[in-house]
Parts: sequence; structure tokens; C-alpha cells
Amino acid sequence: ATWNGTETITFKATDPGGLYDEDAAKFIVTHINHAPSVSSISLAPEVRAAKKDSLACTAETNDIDGDTVSATYFFKKDSTIILSDPAVCNGNSCTAILASSYTNPGDIIYCQMKPNDGQTDGAIKTSNSVKINTPPAIDVVLTPKNPTTSDNLICRGTTSDANNDIVTATYEFSGDYIASGNANCIGNVCTATASNSETE
Repeated sequence: ATWNGTETITFKATDPGGLYDEDAAKFIVTHINHAPSVSSISLAPEVRAAKKDSLACTAETNDIDGDTVSATYFFKKDSTIILSDPAVCNGNSCTAILASSYTNPGDIIYCQMKPNDGQTDGAIKTSNSVKINTPPAIDVVLTPKNPTTSDNLICRGTTSDANNDIVTATYEFSGDYIASGNANCIGNVCTATASNSETE
């Protein structure tokens, strides 16, 4: 219970003849502050964030005393704090933004929120982790190097990805012959072909 204040209890003793006596006892219930809590916290985007993406940390707070809750956020890489400040709180919702300038491809980032009701800090709650995505790389070779009108053109790209993601590729031939589409990828090798009949 969170009620506090002054209360009086009156006792009345009565005998069979209707005579009675009464006395009152007064007591004071002193308020003991309850620490606020963070009921939920999340970091978005939740899948893979691109290097250009800002990260948004959102937390929902609770205080059984009905106090206004503020929060301090901590963005961390591994266990190192890379940014900490007061969060922006609106009602029970507190948010913080980590600009992309604080992250690098391959970083694994998470955030924490510490609530405060003006008297007491609550327990720190930790979000999910987000890995900053590394763009894939591709090395392209066109064969033959000096084609004739009787040759098929084969564009072969060898891909790599630091995150070990499955990579797809699109192709575009441009110039006198223009074509585009999805390349045929097997493992880390993607190919696209323009037949000699199409390039004539």
C-alpha cells in the first residue's frame, strides 16, 4: 500500500447496562518512497542498422507512488559508454537518439536507462543489441576483355561480406547495349550474360 498520513482509531467499551467508555489512539503513517522502474526498453532498428542510421532507444517507466520519472541513458559498445545524458521523457515514455557519427561498421551497440523519481534511482534496464551493418563488397570482371560481335559478354562478380550475410546482386549493362536484372549468384560468385545476338 502507498497510503500515508495521520489516522485515528477510537475504541469503545460498553457493559450490559449501556454504560460505556471510549478512548482514541492516533498514529502517523510515514511515506517511504518506492524506487521507479523501467518496464520495457528497446533499441531500433532492431535488425541490422546501416552506418548512416541513427539508433533510437525507447523505454517505458513506472512509479507506484505516482511521481514524475526522469531517466538517464547510456549508449554502450561492449561495456564502454559512448554517450550518456538525460533522456527526453514524455509521460511514462523516455527516448534517446544515438547519431550515426558515434558508430562504425561492425560495432555492436546497446542502450541502458536508469530511472529517477526525484528522490531515488531505480534499477538500470538494458535493451537488445544492434549490430552496425558492414556493406558488402564486389569485384567485377568482364570477359572477354576485347569482345567482338560474335562473343557473348559475361559479367562475373565475386562478393564478400564482413557480416557473413547472404549477398545478392543486380546487373546493368550500359552503352549501346542496355540491359539490367538480377544476377545469378551461386555462393559468392554472381554472373550475368549478354548473348552476341543481343549485343549486335
